Amino acid sequence: MNEKYHPHEPVTGGDRHLYKKLLLQSVIIISVLLIIYFWGFSFLSNINLFWQALNPRRDYPANAVKNNQILPTPPFLIQLPPAVKDPKIEIRGYADPALTIKLIVNDLEMEKTATDEEGTFAFSNIPLSEGKNSIYTVAIDATGLESLPSRKAVVEFDKIPPKLEISQPGNKENFEQKEEEITVAGRVEPEIKVTINGQQIIIDQDGSFKTLYALRDGENNLVIKATDTAGNETVINRKVFFSRIF
Repeated sequence: MNEKYHPHEPVTGGDRHLYKKLLLQSVIIISVLLIIYFWGFSFLSNINLFWQALNPRRDYPANAVKNNQILPTPPFLIQLPPAVKDPKIEIRGYADPALTIKLIVNDLEMEKTATDEEGTFAFSNIPLSEGKNSIYTVAIDATGLESLPSRKAVVEFDKIPPKLEISQPGNKENFEQKEEEITVAGRVEPEIKVTINGQQIIIDQDGSFKTLYALRDGENNLVIKATDTAGNETVINRKVFFSRIF
């Protein structure tokens, strides 16, 4: 015997719970997509950093003990850039209030400072060595007990501009053609961002690039810029001329 379908059958409590759960999941997904659309992934990253700052102890033992004495909680360093072009850097972080924070750079003690009533601390104008720099901090309480070290941060001090080669077009080259697009090609080092008049282009894994660029009638100035992770820039200008052939 075939089962009949009842279009007006009442919704059970289990169904209501399922509908609410699905609705809540949909709202969360839509909210995350809207945040990414309007503020980008960096906004989510900042939320994560804020949560880490509020919970600095999660990666360390809650009661680190040495010689039967409870050690201070290790400091938390706010995320540092992986590379910089300036020889000095600012370092900030969080720890418990009323502690002394010792800064270690490349295994050398640099400075000491105290946390404020909210537990924040900062070091300004800390000199870096060329190349990679290992940075961490240690908290010291009023009795002289030192915490375990904070997480190490590695920051590369790089002041050398990236290499940039342009094979096409030549400087002051004339283009008399029907199509307004020309080829811009060249090569850079790996992990380098390249823009043409502010427009970023795609780089192949071997560092080569080749793209089309639309010209206007007459003189065109192409500003081709290569930027590395530290912010160093190399700029090559190309002046070309375009005449459309009908």
